[in-house]
Amino acid sequence: SEILMKKDYAAVLTVSSHIQAQTDALQLAKRGYFKEHGITWIAYFVDPFATYIRNLKNPDVKHFLDFETEVYQYADAVFTSPEMYEDNLNYPMGRYHDKTIPIQYASMKPLTAQIPYSAFDHSKINCVYIGSFFDITVRNPEYFFQMISACDPAVQFHIVCSLSNPSVDAMKKKYLEGHDNIHWYPGKPLAECHQMMVSADVLINIGNETLNQTPSKVFDYIGACKPIVNFYSLDHDTSMHYLADYPCHIDIRDKKDLSSEDLRKFSEFVNSSKRATISHDHIYQIYKDYSSDSLAEKFIQAFDRIMSGKGKEG
Repeated sequence: SEILMKKDYAAVLTVSSHIQAQTDALQLAKRGYFKEHGITWIAYFVDPFATYIRNLKNPDVKHFLDFETEVYQYADAVFTSPEMYEDNLNYPMGRYHDKTIPIQYASMKPLTAQIPYSAFDHSKINCVYIGSFFDITVRNPEYFFQMISACDPAVQFHIVCSLSNPSVDAMKKKYLEGHDNIHWYPGKPLAECHQMMVSADVLINIGNETLNQTPSKVFDYIGACKPIVNFYSLDHDTSMHYLADYPCHIDIRDKKDLSSEDLRKFSEFVNSSKRATISHDHIYQIYKDYSSDSLAEKFIQAFDRIMSGKGKEG
Protein backbone atom coordinates (compact mmCIF):
# COMPACT_ATOMS: atom_id res chain seq x y z
CA SER A 1 0.00 0.00 0.00
CA GLU A 2 2.98 2.34 0.56
CA ILE A 3 3.85 2.10 -3.14
CA LEU A 4 0.24 2.69 -4.15
CA MET A 5 0.02 5.81 -1.98
CA LYS A 6 2.82 7.54 -3.92
CA LYS A 7 0.63 7.98 -7.02
CA ASP A 8 -3.00 7.92 -8.05
CA TYR A 9 -3.29 4.50 -9.66
CA ALA A 10 -6.35 3.51 -11.66
CA ALA A 11 -5.58 -0.21 -11.65
CA VAL A 12 -3.37 -2.87 -10.14
CA LEU A 13 -2.41 -5.98 -12.12
CA THR A 14 -0.97 -8.80 -10.02
CA VAL A 15 0.72 -11.63 -11.91
CA SER A 16 1.57 -15.15 -10.76
CA SER A 17 3.28 -17.70 -10.86
CA HIS A 18 4.78 -16.65 -7.68
CA ILE A 19 1.64 -16.47 -5.60
CA GLN A 20 2.91 -13.71 -3.29
CA ALA A 21 1.57 -10.92 -5.51
CA GLN A 22 -1.96 -12.34 -5.25
CA THR A 23 -1.54 -12.81 -1.49
CA ASP A 24 -0.58 -9.16 -0.95
CA ALA A 25 -3.34 -7.83 -3.19
CA LEU A 26 -5.96 -10.02 -1.51
CA GLN A 27 -5.05 -8.58 1.87
CA LEU A 28 -5.49 -5.04 0.51
CA ALA A 29 -8.80 -5.96 -1.12
CA LYS A 30 -10.19 -7.50 2.07
CA ARG A 31 -9.24 -4.33 3.95
CA GLY A 32 -11.23 -2.32 1.41
CA TYR A 33 -8.17 -0.43 0.18
CA PHE A 34 -8.88 -0.81 -3.53
CA LYS A 35 -12.53 0.24 -3.24
CA GLU A 36 -11.67 3.17 -0.99
CA HIS A 37 -9.18 4.53 -3.53
CA GLY A 38 -11.13 3.63 -6.67
CA ILE A 39 -8.53 1.11 -7.86
CA THR A 40 -9.48 -1.75 -10.18
CA TRP A 41 -7.75 -4.98 -9.22
CA ILE A 42 -7.03 -7.51 -11.97
CA ALA A 43 -5.47 -10.81 -10.90
CA TYR A 44 -3.59 -12.70 -13.60
CA PHE A 45 -2.88 -16.41 -13.17
CA VAL A 46 -0.38 -17.42 -15.86
CA ASP A 47 -0.22 -20.94 -14.38
CA PRO A 48 -2.53 -22.80 -12.01
CA PHE A 49 -1.88 -22.58 -8.29
CA ALA A 50 -4.33 -24.66 -6.27
CA THR A 51 -5.07 -26.89 -9.26
CA TYR A 52 -1.44 -27.41 -10.24
CA ILE A 53 -1.11 -31.18 -10.50
CA ARG A 54 1.31 -31.47 -7.56
CA ASN A 55 -0.73 -29.16 -5.31
CA LEU A 56 -3.88 -31.22 -5.94
CA LYS A 57 -2.10 -34.08 -4.18
CA ASN A 58 -1.00 -31.87 -1.27
CA PRO A 59 -2.80 -32.37 2.07
CA ASP A 60 -3.33 -28.57 2.13
CA VAL A 61 -5.15 -28.52 -1.21
CA LYS A 62 -8.42 -27.30 0.39
CA HIS A 63 -6.54 -24.35 1.88
CA PHE A 64 -5.03 -23.59 -1.54
CA LEU A 65 -8.45 -23.77 -3.21
CA ASP A 66 -10.05 -21.55 -0.56
CA PHE A 67 -7.30 -18.96 -1.01
CA GLU A 68 -7.45 -18.93 -4.80
CA THR A 69 -11.26 -18.76 -4.75
CA GLU A 70 -11.03 -15.68 -2.52
CA VAL A 71 -8.73 -14.03 -5.05
CA TYR A 72 -11.39 -14.61 -7.73
CA GLN A 73 -14.08 -13.34 -5.37
CA TYR A 74 -12.38 -10.06 -4.41
CA ALA A 75 -10.67 -9.20 -7.73
CA ASP A 76 -12.61 -7.04 -10.17
CA ALA A 77 -11.49 -9.34 -12.98
CA VAL A 78 -9.25 -12.38 -13.38
CA PHE A 79 -7.07 -13.20 -16.37
CA THR A 80 -6.10 -16.85 -16.86
CA SER A 81 -4.65 -19.00 -19.59
CA PRO A 82 -7.24 -20.56 -21.94
CA GLU A 83 -6.48 -23.95 -20.38
CA MET A 84 -7.16 -22.72 -16.84
CA TYR A 85 -10.30 -20.92 -17.98
CA GLU A 86 -11.87 -24.23 -19.00
CA ASP A 87 -10.45 -26.28 -16.14
CA ASN A 88 -11.67 -23.87 -13.45
CA LEU A 89 -15.26 -24.93 -14.18
CA ASN A 90 -14.42 -28.12 -12.26
CA TYR A 91 -13.43 -26.20 -9.11
CA PRO A 92 -14.84 -23.51 -6.76
CA MET A 93 -13.19 -20.76 -8.88
CA GLY A 94 -15.74 -21.64 -11.54
CA ARG A 95 -18.34 -19.69 -9.58
CA TYR A 96 -16.59 -16.55 -10.84
CA HIS A 97 -16.43 -17.57 -14.49
CA ASP A 98 -18.33 -14.42 -15.46
CA LYS A 99 -15.42 -12.23 -14.34
CA THR A 100 -12.70 -14.53 -15.69
CA ILE A 101 -11.12 -13.71 -19.07
CA PRO A 102 -8.92 -16.18 -20.98
CA ILE A 103 -5.67 -14.54 -22.07
CA GLN A 104 -3.13 -16.39 -24.20
CA TYR A 105 0.43 -15.60 -23.10
CA ALA A 106 2.59 -18.12 -24.98
CA SER A 107 3.67 -16.50 -28.23
CA MET A 108 5.21 -17.80 -31.43
CA LYS A 109 8.50 -16.07 -32.22
CA PRO A 110 10.62 -17.08 -35.24
CA LEU A 111 13.93 -18.57 -34.09
CA THR A 112 17.11 -18.13 -36.09
CA ALA A 113 20.76 -19.04 -35.61
CA GLN A 114 23.72 -17.41 -37.32
CA ILE A 115 25.71 -20.66 -37.60
CA PRO A 116 24.73 -24.36 -37.32
CA TYR A 117 25.22 -26.05 -33.96
CA SER A 118 28.81 -27.28 -34.22
CA ALA A 119 28.45 -30.35 -31.96
CA PHE A 120 26.00 -32.07 -34.32
CA ASP A 121 27.20 -34.73 -36.73
CA HIS A 122 25.32 -33.47 -39.77
CA SER A 123 25.89 -36.70 -41.68
CA LYS A 124 23.31 -38.17 -39.30
CA ILE A 125 19.78 -37.27 -38.23
CA ASN A 126 19.78 -35.06 -35.14
CA CYS A 127 16.72 -35.10 -32.87
CA VAL A 128 16.53 -32.61 -29.99
CA TYR A 129 14.51 -32.50 -26.78
CA ILE A 130 14.85 -29.45 -24.54
CA GLY A 131 13.00 -29.27 -21.24
CA SER A 132 12.90 -30.74 -17.75
CA PHE A 133 11.82 -33.93 -16.01
CA PHE A 134 11.47 -32.62 -12.47
CA ASP A 135 8.30 -34.63 -11.76
CA ILE A 136 6.97 -37.62 -13.72
CA THR A 137 3.44 -36.78 -12.58
CA VAL A 138 3.80 -33.66 -14.76
CA ARG A 139 5.87 -35.06 -17.64
CA ASN A 140 6.81 -38.72 -17.97
CA PRO A 141 9.52 -39.57 -20.54
CA GLU A 142 9.50 -43.38 -20.18
CA TYR A 143 7.85 -44.20 -23.51
CA PHE A 144 10.10 -41.72 -25.29
CA PHE A 145 13.13 -43.37 -23.65
CA GLN A 146 11.94 -46.82 -24.76
CA MET A 147 11.48 -45.50 -28.29
CA ILE A 148 14.90 -43.93 -28.75
CA SER A 149 16.72 -46.86 -27.16
CA ALA A 150 15.38 -49.01 -30.02
CA CYS A 151 16.29 -46.61 -32.84
CA ASP A 152 18.98 -46.99 -35.46
CA PRO A 153 22.36 -45.51 -34.37
CA ALA A 154 22.24 -43.23 -37.42
CA VAL A 155 19.63 -41.22 -35.53
CA GLN A 156 21.27 -39.06 -32.87
CA PHE A 157 19.27 -37.87 -29.84
CA HIS A 158 20.28 -34.76 -27.89
CA ILE A 159 18.45 -34.33 -24.58
CA VAL A 160 18.95 -31.05 -22.74
CA CYS A 161 17.45 -31.58 -19.30
CA SER A 162 17.75 -28.73 -16.82
CA LEU A 163 16.01 -30.61 -13.98
CA SER A 164 15.56 -34.29 -13.31
CA ASN A 165 14.52 -36.53 -10.40
CA PRO A 166 15.40 -40.00 -9.09
CA SER A 167 12.60 -41.74 -11.04
CA VAL A 168 13.84 -40.28 -14.33
CA ASP A 169 17.44 -41.02 -13.39
CA ALA A 170 16.43 -44.69 -12.96
CA MET A 171 14.69 -44.67 -16.36
CA LYS A 172 17.75 -43.07 -17.91
CA LYS A 173 19.96 -45.83 -16.51
CA LYS A 174 17.53 -48.57 -17.61
CA TYR A 175 16.93 -47.41 -21.19
CA LEU A 176 19.66 -45.00 -22.28
CA GLU A 177 22.97 -46.19 -20.86
CA GLY A 178 25.29 -47.75 -23.40
CA HIS A 179 23.74 -46.02 -26.41
CA ASP A 180 26.38 -43.90 -28.14
CA ASN A 181 23.74 -42.10 -30.19
CA ILE A 182 21.97 -40.68 -27.12
CA HIS A 183 23.55 -37.54 -25.65
CA TRP A 184 22.41 -36.10 -22.32
CA TYR A 185 23.20 -32.51 -21.31
CA PRO A 186 22.37 -31.29 -17.78
CA GLY A 187 21.62 -27.80 -19.07
CA LYS A 188 22.71 -25.22 -21.61
CA PRO A 189 22.38 -21.42 -22.03
CA LEU A 190 19.17 -20.30 -23.71
CA ALA A 191 20.97 -18.99 -26.82
CA GLU A 192 22.66 -22.35 -27.30
CA CYS A 193 19.33 -24.17 -26.86
CA HIS A 194 17.84 -21.99 -29.60
CA GLN A 195 20.82 -22.78 -31.81
CA MET A 196 20.26 -26.51 -31.23
CA MET A 197 16.56 -26.24 -32.09
CA VAL A 198 17.18 -24.36 -35.33
CA SER A 199 19.97 -26.76 -36.34
CA ALA A 200 18.04 -29.95 -35.48
CA ASP A 201 16.39 -32.22 -38.01
CA VAL A 202 13.55 -33.13 -35.63
CA LEU A 203 12.30 -31.63 -32.37
CA ILE A 204 10.81 -33.86 -29.66
CA ASN A 205 7.96 -32.73 -27.41
CA ILE A 206 6.65 -34.66 -24.41
CA GLY A 207 3.18 -33.54 -23.44
CA ASN A 208 2.16 -32.61 -19.92
CA GLU A 209 0.09 -34.97 -17.78
CA THR A 210 -2.32 -32.12 -17.08
CA LEU A 211 -4.84 -30.15 -19.11
CA ASN A 212 -4.69 -26.80 -17.26
CA GLN A 213 -1.19 -25.66 -18.27
CA THR A 214 -0.16 -23.97 -21.50
CA PRO A 215 2.61 -25.97 -23.24
CA SER A 216 4.76 -22.89 -23.88
CA LYS A 217 7.75 -24.94 -25.13
CA VAL A 218 5.64 -26.03 -28.12
CA PHE A 219 5.59 -22.41 -29.29
CA ASP A 220 9.40 -22.30 -29.22
CA TYR A 221 9.44 -25.46 -31.33
CA ILE A 222 6.91 -24.01 -33.78
CA GLY A 223 9.08 -20.89 -34.10
CA ALA A 224 12.07 -23.07 -35.04
CA CYS A 225 10.12 -24.28 -38.13
CA LYS A 226 11.34 -27.88 -37.84
CA PRO A 227 9.52 -31.23 -37.94
CA ILE A 228 8.07 -32.12 -34.53
CA VAL A 229 7.25 -35.41 -32.82
CA ASN A 230 4.75 -35.04 -29.97
CA PHE A 231 4.51 -37.80 -27.36
CA TYR A 232 1.28 -37.55 -25.38
CA SER A 233 -0.79 -39.46 -22.84
CA LEU A 234 -4.08 -37.52 -22.46
CA ASP A 235 -7.02 -37.62 -24.86
CA HIS A 236 -7.17 -33.83 -25.08
CA ASP A 237 -3.43 -33.19 -24.89
CA THR A 238 -2.79 -29.44 -24.95
CA SER A 239 0.31 -29.73 -27.16
CA MET A 240 -1.67 -31.71 -29.72
CA HIS A 241 -4.24 -28.91 -29.76
CA TYR A 242 -1.68 -26.26 -30.73
CA LEU A 243 0.11 -28.55 -33.18
CA ALA A 244 -3.09 -29.54 -35.02
CA ASP A 245 -2.37 -27.05 -37.86
CA TYR A 246 1.41 -27.50 -37.88
CA PRO A 247 2.34 -28.79 -41.34
CA CYS A 248 5.05 -31.29 -40.37
CA HIS A 249 4.46 -33.25 -37.17
CA ILE A 250 3.24 -36.58 -35.82
CA ASP A 251 1.56 -37.47 -32.51
CA ILE A 252 2.50 -40.70 -30.72
CA ARG A 253 0.47 -41.85 -27.74
CA ASP A 254 2.35 -43.21 -24.73
CA LYS A 255 1.95 -46.90 -23.93
CA LYS A 256 3.29 -49.15 -21.20
CA ASP A 257 5.46 -51.15 -23.60
CA LEU A 258 7.03 -50.10 -26.88
CA SER A 259 4.79 -50.69 -29.88
CA SER A 260 6.50 -51.92 -33.05
CA GLU A 261 4.00 -49.88 -35.08
CA ASP A 262 4.94 -46.72 -33.14
CA LEU A 263 8.63 -47.44 -33.67
CA ARG A 264 8.03 -47.85 -37.40
CA LYS A 265 5.99 -44.63 -37.54
CA PHE A 266 8.61 -42.71 -35.56
CA SER A 267 11.55 -44.05 -37.58
CA GLU A 268 9.89 -43.28 -40.92
CA PHE A 269 9.10 -39.75 -39.83
CA VAL A 270 12.58 -38.88 -38.55
CA ASN A 271 14.27 -40.49 -41.57
CA SER A 272 12.12 -38.46 -43.96
CA SER A 273 12.78 -35.26 -42.00
CA LYS A 274 16.53 -34.88 -42.48
CA ARG A 275 17.30 -31.29 -43.49
CA ALA A 276 13.58 -30.49 -43.66
CA THR A 277 12.63 -26.88 -42.95
CA ILE A 278 9.32 -25.04 -43.14
CA SER A 279 9.36 -21.40 -44.18
CA HIS A 280 8.88 -18.82 -41.43
CA ASP A 281 6.36 -16.99 -43.60
CA HIS A 282 4.21 -20.10 -43.89
CA ILE A 283 4.31 -20.72 -40.15
CA TYR A 284 3.54 -17.08 -39.41
CA GLN A 285 0.43 -17.21 -41.58
CA ILE A 286 -0.80 -20.27 -39.70
CA TYR A 287 0.03 -18.92 -36.23
CA LYS A 288 -0.34 -15.16 -36.75
CA ASP A 289 -2.92 -15.00 -33.94
CA TYR A 290 -0.14 -16.16 -31.60
CA SER A 291 2.39 -13.49 -32.59
CA SER A 292 3.58 -11.18 -29.83
CA ASP A 293 1.87 -8.19 -31.47
CA SER A 294 -1.45 -10.01 -31.75
CA LEU A 295 -1.39 -11.25 -28.16
CA ALA A 296 -0.40 -7.81 -26.85
CA GLU A 297 -3.30 -6.22 -28.74
CA LYS A 298 -5.77 -8.75 -27.29
CA PHE A 299 -4.41 -8.14 -23.78
CA ILE A 300 -4.82 -4.37 -24.14
CA GLN A 301 -8.35 -4.79 -25.51
CA ALA A 302 -9.34 -6.97 -22.54
CA PHE A 303 -7.78 -4.50 -20.12
CA ASP A 304 -9.56 -1.55 -21.76
CA ARG A 305 -12.92 -3.35 -21.60
CA ILE A 306 -12.52 -3.84 -17.86
CA MET A 307 -11.47 -0.24 -17.24
CA SER A 308 -14.41 1.04 -19.32
CA GLY A 309 -16.81 -1.06 -17.27
CA LYS A 310 -17.83 -3.30 -20.15
CA GLY A 311 -16.40 -6.49 -18.65
CA LYS A 312 -15.46 -9.57 -20.66
CA GLU A 313 -18.20 -9.21 -23.29
CA GLY A 314 -17.79 -5.48 -24.00
